[in-house]
Amino acid sequence: MADCYYSEKGYFKDGLVNFSVGTVGPDIMSDCVEIFAKATQEKLSQKECVSLFQYGPVQGDSHLIQRLAQFLTSRYGDPVNRDDLITTAGATSGLITICNLLFTAADYVFISDVSYYANVTYMKHLAYNIVPVSIDKDGMVIDELQKLIEGLRDKLTNGNLKERPYKAMVYIIPTFQNPTGRCLSEDRCRQLIQLARKHKLLIFADDVANLIHYDDDNKYPPKRLFAYDCSDDADFYGNVISCGSFSKLLCPGVSKGWLEAPKRVMDLIKLNSPLSYGFNHYMDGIMDSVISLGFLDDYLNKLNLILHKRRIAVKDALTKHMPDYVTFNVPKGGYFVWIDLKVDAEEIAKLCTERHRFAIFPAHWSAVKGGYETQIRFAVCYYNEDVLTDAIVKLASTVKNYKSKLLN
Repeated sequence: MADCYYSEKGYFKDGLVNFSVGTVGPDIMSDCVEIFAKATQEKLSQKECVSLFQYGPVQGDSHLIQRLAQFLTSRYGDPVNRDDLITTAGATSGLITICNLLFTAADYVFISDVSYYANVTYMKHLAYNIVPVSIDKDGMVIDELQKLIEGLRDKLTNGNLKERPYKAMVYIIPTFQNPTGRCLSEDRCRQLIQLARKHKLLIFADDVANLIHYDDDNKYPPKRLFAYDCSDDADFYGNVISCGSFSKLLCPGVSKGWLEAPKRVMDLIKLNSPLSYGFNHYMDGIMDSVISLGFLDDYLNKLNLILHKRRIAVKDALTKHMPDYVTFNVPKGGYFVWIDLKVDAEEIAKLCTERHRFAIFPAHWSAVKGGYETQIRFAVCYYNEDVLTDAIVKLASTVKNYKSKLLN
């Protein structure tokens, strides 16, 4: 395999098949070769293209911002205002920008007790006080979050300074959550907004998977949390940031994303952040062409169709081959299936690697403070239906044999 993050980390060493990989495989990503060749040619043929080699505007290239607002409005089925958008170097870049700008060591961050491991690790590195919140079939349990916040009320920052307008942060993946695939219910979305307004909380909504959506019954994905924080409300403060990325919608190599943020945050970013000269102005221009030429729409439509087929294949294999005590959640979007094996997931992972040469992702690796010893996150994005089905059959056999030995 050519140089990339996964080869560097040994994900596919000695032919290992790896279902922990959270990106699409070369069978899909190969389309990007032609997409970027044509988009680059189109952009660099424009008379004003030389400006792309200069430092960029803080908010990002104005053509891309306008195009992105139109694209997101069309795909969300809900209006996106260009003034609320700012481009970043990807989702993690967006989180880093907000963390460095608005919070400091010992501040409080509330997060689902199992979440995206890389961002959890980053926030631990910043020495935040990280408070885990339970998650169930309807997403983060907001009643529990409320009790935790009220119990810590005296320890939160005052949130009254112009440069630090929030008392604490709630980091959440509200749609097709990584790793569980759960979506925050509409009632909980509304409840979370009210809680954030009452306590001056910033909700950082990691929305990278929203448009990876393949629900036959609904044209649009679940309403994003940002849209619940309506600026027309009498008690509006601006409590939600939506963080998006082209890494999941197209390919991670472009390292481009965006924040959709309220005015008070946008003003602070423009004044104080490392975005002062923009992030990769040149790639802003190329992504503008990718969208304007219709390539992103076409690619995303194809991606969702392929992942829908893979989802069905995995669901069918799980239903057919797994023992009755194993439970699973196969969401209608995102990259992952959540499976509770009801036995030690770490041991099953070792057996799968040793006997069948494939890797799975034990969920306790994503646990904020322990637990989740029997669950796994299984990626459906990198491999085709045949490989996925074969792995589920072998996984089921491994679980059955392991359970049988425990009982004997």
